[in-house]
Amino acid sequence: MLYYRRKILLALLQAFGGHLGKTDLQKLLLIVSKLQKKPSFDFIPHRFGCYSFQSSWDLRALKVYGIVSESDTGWNISKTEDYWGMLTNDDKSHVNHVARTYKNYSTDQLIRLTYLKFPYYAIRSEKAPKLLNTEELKVVQRYVP
Repeated sequence: MLYYRRKILLALLQAFGGHLGKTDLQKLLLIVSKLQKKPSFDFIPHRFGCYSFQSSWDLRALKVYGIVSESDTGWNISKTEDYWGMLTNDDKSHVNHVARTYKNYSTDQLIRLTYLKFPYYAIRSEKAPKLLNTEELKVVQRYVP
């Protein structure tokens, strides 16, 4: 039996053709979670922006079950079921919206987008100074405790 949040992860992977880079997956999952009334995943500020330990643990468990495989660069679905069909209508809509809106974004574009939309998650980022201008960095600095 799959936890519901794992179905979200798998549906998101499926919506992007069964493969996502590790950083891309974290950023897209943050966006999906922010669209939900009750977020499926919690995130913390990390070296490359938002990071969810929950998603990392879930992906490792799914790997053990043979549902996903991991490469140096990303995650792939190994078992193709209709994970999207297992979601609520609201979550189907969220995953579809994210897939349609961000399908052509590069990793740096996704990172930059999440830093601008959710500056708190950029407070520990090593990439923020490279991707944000001075004014945008000032916004991030306001979130540093």
